[in-house]
Amino acid sequence: MSINMKEVVNHAIAEAMNTLTEELADQLGLDEIDLQVELETDDYYKEMVSGLKEAAKDKAEYMLDLQVSTAERELQDEWVTYCLPIIKEECEQDGEVDEVARCEDWANFVDAKCQNGDITEVVRDLIDVDVEWL
Repeated sequence: MSINMKEVVNHAIAEAMNTLTEELADQLGLDEIDLQVELETDDYYKEMVSGLKEAAKDKAEYMLDLQVSTAERELQDEWVTYCLPIIKEECEQDGEVDEVARCEDWANFVDAKCQNGDITEVVRDLIDVDVEWL
């Protein structure tokens, strides 16, 4: 399953906007549904929020892309240094690249990094390294 960065960011922004509306209604003692309806029908608010959402989306996509590309480089370097030599020794004595062994080991390596808290699940799901070409 492929994960799309734009979908992840859009979902996160939608969830944040829902939380913002809930918190605002709670702090002001307003009915959440009434506030949501008012906000959805007010042109000034819609324009303001649209600009805010677009700016937040652009910044979040940039930051997430930077985080993913940095993680890809760091994880790839670590995997090539520590894991690939073992795969070559155990599975590629004939000189042929064992794509299945490499891909499986890479997936296990990245999952372990996620479980250890070194990377987030979102970053894990967005990382894309073609280990068969390393």
